[in-house]
Amino acid sequence: MYAIAGVALTRTHELLSGLLFVGGDVALSHASAAEVQGLPLWPDPRVHVLVRNRSWRGTSDVAVHRTRTWDDEHVVTVGGMRVTTPTRTVVDLAGRLGYGQLRKMVLHVVRHRLASAADIGRALEAAGGVRGAVQLREILDGLSPLHAGTATALESLYVDVATRGGVPPTHVNYPVIDATGRLRRIDAVHLPERVPVELDGESWHSLEPDRRDDDQRERAILATGDWRPFLRFTFTDLTDRPAYVITEVRRALDDARNDAH
Repeated sequence: MYAIAGVALTRTHELLSGLLFVGGDVALSHASAAEVQGLPLWPDPRVHVLVRNRSWRGTSDVAVHRTRTWDDEHVVTVGGMRVTTPTRTVVDLAGRLGYGQLRKMVLHVVRHRLASAADIGRALEAAGGVRGAVQLREILDGLSPLHAGTATALESLYVDVATRGGVPPTHVNYPVIDATGRLRRIDAVHLPERVPVELDGESWHSLEPDRRDDDQRERAILATGDWRPFLRFTFTDLTDRPAYVITEVRRALDDARNDAH
């Protein structure tokens, strides 16, 4: 592979050179596939490639992974380079990541609708006996269907905390029409009690204009008379005070049920 003098080499050049170095049935995989597809993983300076059922010695710059379960359905083209799909990438990394990091990646794939939990499960079965299969299956089995509807990691975290506490939300990103006729979305709702939950990302809500906009939005939703007062939780609440979060949700649900009688 050659480059014209004066042309700055980029990471894309490095990845492409790794593919050309190996040649044949080859695709970027593992950390390199995660990098190309924007999956949450610390970058690896090496180029990782997957090859079909043949021996190939890697180098200090190119890590070669051999597979007997090559499936063209699990290879796509991104930026002119062959790359394993998000489902295959998750399966390949299952034995190389810790539980928390692997779960974070699975949630990212599901949340961004790159693949469903069922898609990942089928890819895991097709790959056969891969490292990390047990922990990946445990993660997939423990996912709530609500995760597919979350838009942020904070919403996924609330689903986890509330579900573990026995008070899972009914919906996330729930669409409502406020008193001005404007379409809004509530981060999470508990029905039929009609308890709304707002999740405050601390960096986003650190400025006064942001808080003022949120207050106006909340007042417009409450002005319809259809909803109970909002519960508001921060990232710190969910990570450091989950018991407080569950207590507040239970209290709001009990109040709603008592008022209904």
